Amino acid sequence: MEQCTGRIYTLRTAILYPLIDSFPYLRVFSTDAQVVDGTPEADILVYWVGGDNAPPNLNATLKLGESATLEKVGTFTLIGMEPPAHGKRWPDPVVCFEQDPQLMDTARQYAADNNLYFRPDDEEARQS
Repeated sequence: MEQCTGRIYTLRTAILYPLIDSFPYLRVFSTDAQVVDGTPEADILVYWVGGDNAPPNLNATLKLGESATLEKVGTFTLIGMEPPAHGKRWPDPVVCFEQDPQLMDTARQYAADNNLYFRPDDEEARQS
């Protein structure tokens, strides 16, 4: 597995993963993962949940070591693949997420445009 200086996600089938803690409006998941001619590849989707003025989404097929960037969100690199286990049919892709410095500002603007609560610096709100 390649080295990752960001956050690592193992994308289990049919599970949506928020990219920002306590902010479920920006999610990453995988719709398909397989090994083709000995090379792992996965379809990675990153999307904003509905709303007004939603920024662009990402839909990319990545082979092992390949990256895709979603402007003002970050870069996603397929760094590994966990084999199917416990009766599962498909492997689980492992993705490294390198956050764009503008991600929090993008999320704040999206929240403001859609009347959503988002204060990542509010310690009291995060604990409740």
